[in-house]
Amino acid sequence: MENQFTKSGWLKGYEMLKAAFPSLDEKFFDILLSRLKANRFTDDMFIFSVVEIIDHCNETPTIAKILSYKIEYLEEQEYRANYKPPTPEEIAQKEKERQAELERRDRETEEFNRKLMSGEIT
Repeated sequence: MENQFTKSGWLKGYEMLKAAFPSLDEKFFDILLSRLKANRFTDDMFIFSVVEIIDHCNETPTIAKILSYKIEYLEEQEYRANYKPPTPEEIAQKEKERQAELERRDRETEEFNRKLMSGEIT
């Protein structure tokens, strides 16, 4: 079920953490489980946190570090929910602006080189 913390979600994250950090003891996991429930984690939030810990933690993870990824997860979900890809018109407009900027820079460079070659700039 979406937006819930289930036994299968817990076991998946638990097994990943245990495999990646075998020195973590069962007391750590007991406390982690109670803190995940108290902080209203969902399966997706927990797995996201576990993956982030595995990918980015260079030391033994803490419960606080695992819990801290909830904010990043929520921000990512909000971004995805609100993201709308640019329309073809917006893409064309951006390309037109980029091309105009390149042409402006080329003109400035040509003008500078002309002045440099004519001796106006020494």
